[in-house]
Amino acid sequence: FQNLKTLFSHVLFYGLGQIVSRAIAFLLVPVLTNFITPEEYGKWGVIQTLMGIVQVFIACGMGPAIVRYSSAQNFNKSAAFSGGVLWILLFNGAAFSALYFALPAIAEWAGITSPHLAYFFFGILFLDSLSVPALAYLQASQKPILYAGLGVLQASVQCAVVVYLVVFRHQTNIQAVLAATLAASFLQA
Repeated sequence: FQNLKTLFSHVLFYGLGQIVSRAIAFLLVPVLTNFITPEEYGKWGVIQTLMGIVQVFIACGMGPAIVRYSSAQNFNKSAAFSGGVLWILLFNGAAFSALYFALPAIAEWAGITSPHLAYFFFGILFLDSLSVPALAYLQASQKPILYAGLGVLQASVQCAVVVYLVVFRHQTNIQAVLAATLAASFLQA
């Protein structure tokens, strides 16, 4: 009965954390569509999609691997965690090098002309990849409240910074949205 209770509470917290985080992110849609141009919103969509694709390759399934090996009886949690961090740092070095050379062509294809966007792009990807082992460690350590809370906090910070920059500071460009995302990623890393 205890295992079932633990399973239910973990599913509840992880699920609620995901739902609340996504709901907070969804609150940004009317802010972005009412305050930035359709062209800038389109750039945000392209960048968000590209980040999602690249994050799959950069994380390399490291999160689930850390959780799996951390929960194994004969494997050390700290070894799984530090091995995951080392792998992500090494792989990110190679991936970011390749991306650095490919990004101008991708940006031109997407119609993104600002060179500053690449710095935001790399920063967000790097910080998000650094958070993968830490979040996996929280899962392996069975800390669903902290795990979900960090996700909600990240979404809340991103939302608050976007509202501040776009609505109150009138920075109606994609750089404001990326700056907010970078701030939220920094907080979680």
